[in-house]
Amino acid sequence: MIMKKIGILGGTFDPVHAGHIRVAEEAMQALALDEVIFMVSGTPHYKVGMRKVSSKEDRLAMTELAIKDHPAFSVSDLECRREGNTYTADTLQELKKQMPENEYYLLIGADAFFHMIHWYRIEAVMANAIVAVVMRGKELNSEQAASVQKELIDKYGGMVVSFEMKPMEVSSTEVREKIRTGGDVHGLVTEDVEAYIQKRSLYREV
Repeated sequence: MIMKKIGILGGTFDPVHAGHIRVAEEAMQALALDEVIFMVSGTPHYKVGMRKVSSKEDRLAMTELAIKDHPAFSVSDLECRREGNTYTADTLQELKKQMPENEYYLLIGADAFFHMIHWYRIEAVMANAIVAVVMRGKELNSEQAASVQKELIDKYGGMVVSFEMKPMEVSSTEVREKIRTGGDVHGLVTEDVEAYIQKRSLYREV
C-alpha cells in the first residue's frame, strides 16, 4: 500500500468556521499533506460541566457542509461513535491500527501544545503521530514552545514540527455570540453552514 501523509484536525467544531478551514489549507501546503481529516469530537472531556455543546449530529453535518468544496478534506465520526469521553490518544491508536501504512500529523495550536505534556496517555499520542504545531503571530520563535518540544521528545520520543500562519481573528465562541445577538457571521462561516444554523435555530440561547 502507498503511504499517505494525513493531517488530523480535531475539535468540537461548534460551529466549524473559516479559521478551521484556513489551518487545514495551510497545513496541507506547509507539510505536503495528502489529506486532512476533520475529527469531530464526541464528548470532549475538557468541556464536561461547561457550556452545552451542540449535538454531534449537528456538528458533523456543519463540518461536512464546510468542507464540501475541498476534495482533500474529509470528516470522521470516529470519536462521535465512541462511548464516554473522547481522547486523542485513543483516536490516533485506532487510526494507526486501521491504516498502519499512513503517516499521521496531529494539527494543534500552540496554546494546546503548551499543555500537551499533561495529556491523557501522551506516550500513545507521540508514538502514533507527528505533532504539527500551528504558530501564529506572537507564538513564533517562542521559548516556551521550544522547551515543551524538548521535554516531550526527551520523555516520549516521536517528532514535533511546526508551521507558521498569519493570525485569523475568528473563534467558535465569537460566532455563537454573534448569532445569539443577531450579528453578522458572513465570512466567518460558509453560506451553507450559516443556512444550516438558521434552519436548526442553533446558538439562539447560550
